[in-house]
Amino acid sequence: MIFLPDHKGYQNNDYIIADGKLAPRSALDAFIEKDRKEVYEVIRIKDGKPVFPIEHYERFEHSFTLIGRKPLVTEEEFLAQIEVLIDKCGVDDQNVRIEQYIDEEDGKEHIYMYLIETHYPTEEHYRDGVTVGYLAGERNNPQAKISDSQLRDRADKALNDSRFFEVMLVNHNGEITEGSRTNFFFIKDNTVIASPGDTILLGITRMMVLRVLKKHGIPYIEQTVRADSLDQFDAAFLTATSPNVLPVAHAKGFDAPGMAGKDVDFDAQNPLLRDLMQWYKEEAMAEL
Repeated sequence: MIFLPDHKGYQNNDYIIADGKLAPRSALDAFIEKDRKEVYEVIRIKDGKPVFPIEHYERFEHSFTLIGRKPLVTEEEFLAQIEVLIDKCGVDDQNVRIEQYIDEEDGKEHIYMYLIETHYPTEEHYRDGVTVGYLAGERNNPQAKISDSQLRDRADKALNDSRFFEVMLVNHNGEITEGSRTNFFFIKDNTVIASPGDTILLGITRMMVLRVLKKHGIPYIEQTVRADSLDQFDAAFLTATSPNVLPVAHAKGFDAPGMAGKDVDFDAQNPLLRDLMQWYKEEAMAEL
């Protein structure tokens, strides 16, 4: 399901980019109703500028490589068309979705860029941390950013029912891979731990966090993380386009199918976590 913007991080929402051309928002109506499987990206616009746009294009291109296809736009066209949308809609802080799909009716590929509903964490979320849950599920092709409506619908229902900020996906081996929309990291002593990169969608924010860890000499390990052993970690955080780096205060089970799990408390004020949040902010601002 696609949600339209619900707040004014833009001056107007009258336009989209359809197949490289500026078009009225109404052109999106029929497109939204189509049952489609698309390759997509979501880019945050901050202070009127896209955050890490080149890295997003590179992942967009990589997703197509994994399925034997190619994007309809070059990197230069990708960046230029986003700029047109930002300028025409007067975007300040908002997310833009870019997706390319094959129309089953005419067999042709199309690419659309448009503003989407965006919810950013509150100051309290960043200060106190958020609560996350568990959800049994895994992506079929985790390294390609391809829509998975069945998994997304299950995650949306889980989040709506539990009111958790996010759910961690737990695979058939009982291991946490990633979130429904995020990547997860854990901290033990002075080391950052995360699930192996070949088992997850490699988020752009995650990639920038790894750059920050290397820059500051922080030990980093990739290993399987069992859902029943989270109490061994001191702290946890999630990363994604909208929340950036967000502390996790609690992981909780929920009384619903596929949502069982151990209740664990994390230190949202962990000094290394707080340093990482600041270092990431500085890295992101340097890119604008």
